[in-house]
Amino acid sequence: MIRFLRLNSGLLFIFLSLVFQSMAVVFGKFAAITVQSITVKNLLISPYYILTLGCLFLQAITWQQTLRYYPLAWAYMFMSGIYPVIMLSSHFIFHEQLSLCNLAGTLIILIGVFNLLKSSS
Repeated sequence: MIRFLRLNSGLLFIFLSLVFQSMAVVFGKFAAITVQSITVKNLLISPYYILTLGCLFLQAITWQQTLRYYPLAWAYMFMSGIYPVIMLSSHFIFHEQLSLCNLAGTLIILIGVFNLLKSSS
């Protein structure tokens, strides 16, 4: 039972770390397209910039918790999960074009990570 709770806690922290990292990237893009000029004042009053920093702060905390449960090399493989999230966000939120190379590259990365995870279990 303890091992099950530990496994689920570790996976929850990995998942939350990915969510916060992805949100930080999306909010950072919103900040980039809404801030008129980059000054300290404009950055401090930009809600998207503040949200970006908040997400990065939460990502740092959840990532540290992840590393309490898993070795760095193993846990870091999961961070590649950000690629499809950002690719889909760029297309559906920002209406950016996806190319076949974008899709193929993301698929290659995910297949590689899946193979590494499969071989390490």
